[in-house]
Amino acid sequence: MTTQEQDVHSIPDIDLSHAIRSDACVLFTGDHETAELLARRLHGLSGWRQGPFVAVDCGQPEASLESHLFDLLDVEKVSAGEGAWPTLAQSGTVFLRDVGRLPRPLQLRLSERLTILRTRPGEPRRNRRRVISSSSTPLAQRLEDGSFDANLYYRLNVIQFVIAPGEQG
Repeated sequence: MTTQEQDVHSIPDIDLSHAIRSDACVLFTGDHETAELLARRLHGLSGWRQGPFVAVDCGQPEASLESHLFDLLDVEKVSAGEGAWPTLAQSGTVFLRDVGRLPRPLQLRLSERLTILRTRPGEPRRNRRRVISSSSTPLAQRLEDGSFDANLYYRLNVIQFVIAPGEQG
């Protein structure tokens, strides 16, 4: 059964209310399939629901991942209707599945891109995209050993949810 086919009742009962009211990045730590179900629920209940939900597998080969990911987050390209995902110019959610698998050079570029796209409190939405991510392993451990970029971690981990083993969908 694919993530999209799973029954809504199999999603853990996690309070997403704070994240629903916010445009901030969200990080789910734990089972990535459950995280994707929760991310889809969050997207569907938030102000981003009119736009698409686009999942990006951060474990795919680096060349295709780089092209796909940065096309999604390119403000000029998307606003001009260029690239593979022109509908994200209106609004939408980008879900980074298992972001801990992102190669280090792409971590640095993604961190820079998120800095450019950031909407500050009280400002109108500039980036028109919400970024939600998941990691099957705690990224804090990866920070300690230097295998995950600290700046990216702090940009993605604005609102965090930990999926306990018993809460997997």
